[in-house]
Amino acid sequence: MHEGFGQLNLDEFPPEEALKVLVKEAIAYEAAHPHRGMLWFQEANQNQGKYFKQGNWQENFAYLIKILERGMAEGSFRQIDPFLTTLHIIGVCNLYFNAYENIKHTKPDLQLLSPEMIEQHTQAAVNFILAGVRQTGN
Repeated sequence: MHEGFGQLNLDEFPPEEALKVLVKEAIAYEAAHPHRGMLWFQEANQNQGKYFKQGNWQENFAYLIKILERGMAEGSFRQIDPFLTTLHIIGVCNLYFNAYENIKHTKPDLQLLSPEMIEQHTQAAVNFILAGVRQTGN
């Protein structure tokens, strides 16, 4: 994910808007750094997360969890497990890019890394994630 979501100052936004901005930023970051995910994967396999601890991933996790908890407290998000939901959100944002070399073979007629397809992915991800966390009736 992004190299410092706290810099976005999303505490000023309602939780749903903050989550929407965060997801869009995360996907834009992944699109701009398409090989970063593979590097983190290799680091995890080879070093069991040694360098992960030196990065700001824990801060990003905590920031996203905070948005989810704020949404639950304010009643805009249903009661969810914020840690697991954070993992699910990260997966939705990252898999598209991290597994691109495999996924591209499932739809060879699509230019999955084109700006248009990345925008479609972004909108679909935002809609999917918000549908998963919203309080019923919102």
